[in-house]
Amino acid sequence: MPAKSKDIFVVRCSILGDQNNLLGLAEALKNEFGGEIKLVDIRFRSRVLETLFLHLIQQKHESKIWDHVTSFFCVGDIPAKEEVDGAFVLSTLGAGELPAVYLSKLGAFSIHLGELKRIPYNLIDMTIAHPGHVTKVDEFKLPCAPSSIDEEKLLPKAKRNDLLVAFGGNTGSLTYSRYFYEKTLSLAAIAAERNRLTLKITTSHRTGLRNEEIIQEYIQDKSLKVEQLALYNQSDVPSMGFLLSNAAIALISAESVSMISEALAASAKTVAIYEHALPKEERISRFLEEQLCNNQIMLIDAISSDDIELASLQFPSVSWKTPFLSAVHRKLNKKNIRAAA
Repeated sequence: MPAKSKDIFVVRCSILGDQNNLLGLAEALKNEFGGEIKLVDIRFRSRVLETLFLHLIQQKHESKIWDHVTSFFCVGDIPAKEEVDGAFVLSTLGAGELPAVYLSKLGAFSIHLGELKRIPYNLIDMTIAHPGHVTKVDEFKLPCAPSSIDEEKLLPKAKRNDLLVAFGGNTGSLTYSRYFYEKTLSLAAIAAERNRLTLKITTSHRTGLRNEEIIQEYIQDKSLKVEQLALYNQSDVPSMGFLLSNAAIALISAESVSMISEALAASAKTVAIYEHALPKEERISRFLEEQLCNNQIMLIDAISSDDIELASLQFPSVSWKTPFLSAVHRKLNKKNIRAAA
């Protein structure tokens, strides 16, 4: 199937965390198979045409018709069949399903991240369950969320001297209090001083400007020694890969599966910190409990804890790239066998 020169088409996603997950998968495919990563934005002209297209793709038609129908149904970055044939296409969420199927009809090997909502599983070559979700029969499970962490840019573990605090933010029924941010910063400062680590702090798009102000106020009021403060809404924030490259320890707000997965991929000793109880969203709590059972993370309640005992915390060993690429090779071989039969 995909030749070394074939590209990886990534169907653009509006949610930053999911988009970063796709780019992580794309980077892994690029390193394994070659090619270039191309973001594509394919949109339907109307809901009526989208519904009609959904019906059409489930019918048996000759592949040559797809070159013609898409220009009628869709607008945006629509690659030609010769560009797509033998390449990869990556998608996520409901909005990515139909564009992925269309590109698959042109000969691409399609990989969708997350449960399929609108189409049968047989229309996608490989479906990957989100971490924490219950895996269905036709889905492949990764041990953590994919990311763009480049292992070659990470410092050796013995030479790392940062403690990185990474805040996500409110999600669903979860709303962090002011005290959560202040207590987390206090615990991080104590741990950094005791372990002779440099304290760095970052936020995300979900943290919010007001909570970033709370963080700044606490740092100033308590005169915390902070080497780097990277606030999402107030500056150009370096990538998590850069921030984690020198991190011996990562203290991550527990609701952020993506940032916890990035810390694990960067082989930082990872502490997931929560307020009173684990997030109520089942996929998040399940993911956290799985990582805890596998000795990959430590779970800490910021409110009830006066200290973080890091002596027993080990560097994580989890890897998503190896099982992902092995599964891709198996799926490709099966598809080749079916095509040759």
